[in-house]
Amino acid sequence: EEGDDGNSGFPTLVVMGLEDQVSSPAAAQARAELFCKLTPETVTVEKIGDSGHCPHDETPEKVAKAMLKWFASSPLQGK
Repeated sequence: EEGDDGNSGFPTLVVMGLEDQVSSPAAAQARAELFCKLTPETVTVEKIGDSGHCPHDETPEKVAKAMLKWFASSPLQGK
């Protein structure tokens, strides 16, 4: 869907744990790099180095901090 600024899609935050033991840290890093390239205008990637496959369970305080920072910088804030 076309956004107000002409970009396709909606602002999206992707939180990645880079110490993912389910797929491997190398695969997690590769996914993070891919997400960064997809739609840099709308996709924000937060890489958490000391978290694994479920960063929201493993490092909830870091995920919450990333979310608050992202919300504060969102172009949709106040709409």
